[in-house]
Amino acid sequence: MGVGNAAVRLTVKLYREGRFKGLRSVIELGSQDLHFEKRMDIYPLLQGALGRSDEELKALVEQAIARSTERDFGTRWLYELMGFTEYACIDADGRHGAFVWDLNLPVPQEHQGRYDLVTNHGTTEHVFNVYQSFKNIHDLSRPGGLMLHMLPMQGYLNHGFFNFQPCFYDDLASENQYEMVEKQLIIHPVDDPERQTMLQYSPDNFAQHFTPSSSALLAVVVRKVNDGPFRIPFHGVYGAESCLLPYYRVSLTSKIMQRAAVVLLRDENSMARRAIRKLQRMFGANR
Repeated sequence: MGVGNAAVRLTVKLYREGRFKGLRSVIELGSQDLHFEKRMDIYPLLQGALGRSDEELKALVEQAIARSTERDFGTRWLYELMGFTEYACIDADGRHGAFVWDLNLPVPQEHQGRYDLVTNHGTTEHVFNVYQSFKNIHDLSRPGGLMLHMLPMQGYLNHGFFNFQPCFYDDLASENQYEMVEKQLIIHPVDDPERQTMLQYSPDNFAQHFTPSSSALLAVVVRKVNDGPFRIPFHGVYGAESCLLPYYRVSLTSKIMQRAAVVLLRDENSMARRAIRKLQRMFGANR
C-alpha cells in the first residue's frame, strides 16, 4: 500500500507528540507514494501541526504537488518538513532512488544500525521470508529509533502472502524488548481504500467496527531500546507448561542440554515437569 490518510495522520501525531525529536534519517520499505484522490487533500492533515504558517505550508504542499507526476507523488518532502535530513527507500522497482534489495535476504552490513525511523507501509506482507524481513527492519534501526508498521490485519484477499495479527507485534516487541508506542486500527470499505477510519486498537473496537464488507489494517509503532541482536518471537499464548520449545530454546548452547530437556520434560507427570509447574505458580512465569 501507499501512504494514505491514516498513515499521514499517524505520522503527524508522532511528530506533534515529539516522537521525532532528534531523529534525522528515515528509510522506507517500499518506494512509497502519497495516496490521495485529490493531492491537495493532504494539506488539512498538516495544517497547524508542523510549526509553519498556513500560507507557507500551503505553498510547500503546492510545490511538492507541482514536482510530482501522475504516477509518482513521493514522501521525501513530507519527512523533510518534519526535520528529517536523510531519506532512503528500498524497492525492487528502483523508484524514488530506491535501493534495489531483496528483503528476503539480509540488508547490506553498512546500512545496519544507521536509521532513526524505519517504515513498513504495506511491504512485508509481500515478502515470503517474514523472519528476514523483520530482522532487516530491526537491523536497519538505530538503538532509540522508531519502527512503524502499517500492514493488513483482516481482509485484503490475495493482496499479499500474509496478514499480521495484533499478537504478532506484541510478541515481537516482548522478545526484542521494544517499547510499544502506538497501536492503531484502520478500517475501510473493501471497495474504497481511501475512506479510512482510524481508532485506537482494542479487540472491542475491532469487533464493533469491522464488517464482512470492510478491510482492516493495524498500525504499530515501536521503539528499539537497545542494540541487541534480533530475537525470534515465540507465540506467548502457547508458551505455557505444556510446550517443550521454550525450555529447549534456553539451552541452545549445548546439545546435551537440549537432549536432556526432551527426556526430562517429555512425560507430562515427570518430576521435572512438576517442579517447573510449581516454580511457575510461585513466580507467575510462563517460560
